[in-house]
Amino acid sequence: MAQKKLGIALIEIKTAIAKGDNLPAAYNIEGIAFDYLQVHDKAQMAYRQGLQLAPDDRVLRNNLGLSLVFSHDYNQAIQILDALVHEPDATERNRQNLALALGLSGDDAKAQLVAARDLDEASVQKNMQYYDYVRSIH
Repeated sequence: MAQKKLGIALIEIKTAIAKGDNLPAAYNIEGIAFDYLQVHDKAQMAYRQGLQLAPDDRVLRNNLGLSLVFSHDYNQAIQILDALVHEPDATERNRQNLALALGLSGDDAKAQLVAARDLDEASVQKNMQYYDYVRSIH
């Protein structure tokens, strides 16, 4: 993955999983590779397989939410990411991914509120401009 040899990485991951190494991290890596390749349905399937093994895995849940954003399924992405953000150990990444989903879905007011928890006003405004731009090209 680090060398951007995603095809080889996917083969290695599938081999590890086939050998019985059903580790949630393997499904997470598989999902990331598929997201990089823009095959989001397969990425989401991988994240969900990992979540069957570890339903509370924050990284898998975050990456599933982000993958849903990539495939324009904003409602489901918001549902998953919002749940993460309301947990005590929510991270800036969780909040900014939720802000992204909200912004791209057109809920600017909530996106600004969420983004402002971690970013200065200038950065929030840049993000809002980005969300507007992305919405305009889709």
